[in-house]
Amino acid sequence: MEIRRLLKLSATGDKFTLSYSPVRGAETELAVNSRSMLQIMAAFSSYLDVPEEHLKDHRAMPAFEHVSADKRADLVRICSGKAKPASAFASVYYRDHWFWINDDDWRTKRAMTAIIFFFTLAESGDTGKLPLITIPAQ
Repeated sequence: MEIRRLLKLSATGDKFTLSYSPVRGAETELAVNSRSMLQIMAAFSSYLDVPEEHLKDHRAMPAFEHVSADKRADLVRICSGKAKPASAFASVYYRDHWFWINDDDWRTKRAMTAIIFFFTLAESGDTGKLPLITIPAQ
């Protein structure tokens, strides 16, 4: 009951609509104002160990230009290297390099799981309200 009161939700309802909005909606709506998925992914990618070759080829920019890896407090750590990781939670091979999350890195695993959850929420919205456009094809 206290959570309902704090969030100004209906005391009787048991279903609530989650919406992206900077302002409060109806009593049956949970309005959330967060970063966009693009902003979340950009922040997440700033913790990537960018391969030196990709920096030299201007394929990528360094994540933290002015802070050495040993002095930054990594909230998320995405490793990279030429060799396939032996124990990875998730890994992908791209442009002759492996990128992975260590299986024992619970902090990064938790952050990745949250991002997957956010993508799932973003995809589960009601598409019935979208405009329908018909383009005749001959």
